[in-house]
Amino acid sequence: MDAEAGTLQLYQRDVNCLSDDDRTTRRRALTRLAASVSTLASDEAAGMQTLAALWEQSLRAPLLKLLADPVEKNRELALALTAAVLEALPQPVIRASLAHVAPAAAARLSSSAAAEPTEELRLELLRLLGTLARRAGTPLSVYLPEIAAALRAGFADPFPDAKKAARLAEMRRWRPVEPREERQWPRLTSCRAAARFGASQLMERRRPIGPQSLKRGKAFAALAAACP
Repeated sequence: MDAEAGTLQLYQRDVNCLSDDDRTTRRRALTRLAASVSTLASDEAAGMQTLAALWEQSLRAPLLKLLADPVEKNRELALALTAAVLEALPQPVIRASLAHVAPAAAARLSSSAAAEPTEELRLELLRLLGTLARRAGTPLSVYLPEIAAALRAGFADPFPDAKKAARLAEMRRWRPVEPREERQWPRLTSCRAAARFGASQLMERRRPIGPQSLKRGKAFAALAAACP
């Protein structure tokens, strides 16, 4: 067993406890892991390397599952731990995790039965999306339809702070995946800017755009419908 594998084993018991049937066991594991993540994040060399390996190899899946834990306190702790990890991880690791994190967070802000019922946690989920936009950058645009639906829910949220967080999270640093179309897509800093630009992409076809860009244009237009 190499040194890194041995180090990861130190946290495996707590990771395993995240899937325990007992709510208290899950809560205690989340608390211990939060302390461990804080310690690892403070070490920019070996600690960060260990944190990245821990996240990718064992922590990510059970932690994201707890965003929908039936116990509110556990959801709160899981969300706080996810946010702490995403703030600490290097950008390449965050980008490699977008396929897992973005849909999981967006689903909790949707209008379906999976939506987060607690307003303070909806606020933190919106802030988490803002963190993803800031830390991941361009690759997050692949998930624009899902994120747009989550932001629409944020704009319509009766909790004023959630509305504010949705405004801060919307379209930060997003540009299209296709490099040849990149200059066509400005940075959008307000809901109404998203409305104008989304509509222009659907109505002004001076040059062909790819299917993915069209899909994102429709998502912008859908987001625009929720502008206050």
